Amino acid sequence: MCADERGSVEAPLAELEELEGELARLRVDLAIARDQERELADFFDNAPIPLHCVGPDGTLLRANRAELDLLGYSPQEYVGHHVAEFYLDPSLAHTLLGRLLIGETVRDFHARIRCKDGSVRTVLIDSSSLWENGRFIHSRCPIRDGPRRSCTGIRSVSSSRHAPPRT
Repeated sequence: MCADERGSVEAPLAELEELEGELARLRVDLAIARDQERELADFFDNAPIPLHCVGPDGTLLRANRAELDLLGYSPQEYVGHHVAEFYLDPSLAHTLLGRLLIGETVRDFHARIRCKDGSVRTVLIDSSSLWENGRFIHSRCPIRDGPRRSCTGIRSVSSSRHAPPRT
């Protein structure tokens, strides 16, 4: 870059063309990233399997249509609430979250969830966590109908403990 007698800075034409090319590449990359984000959001929101994400404080951050339909809640009645509000035994929600906060991947966790109409649905929950820079961001929880018998939720058929990823 060169400065003229007034102190204005002018870039040589080759540098400007290089910067314009880089800007064009960044715009293409941004458009691709937006498309991928939209596709992932569509996958989550419209998956036929009930899915939700829970933050480190137990707040439901997101739930898809299948989960809302399964339990009968609107997004406003469900998302933003503490997950324990919907458990018949709230201590089970805290147990599950505690296991996720120490880096476990949990499978077949039995829970009884209160539906909007007052009925109780027994579900099995699989869950793992998203970690960034050693910090728990949120859980990833698909749920499915569980056995019709009473379950304690403490025993899970299979679980594995992983140290939180260090990124």
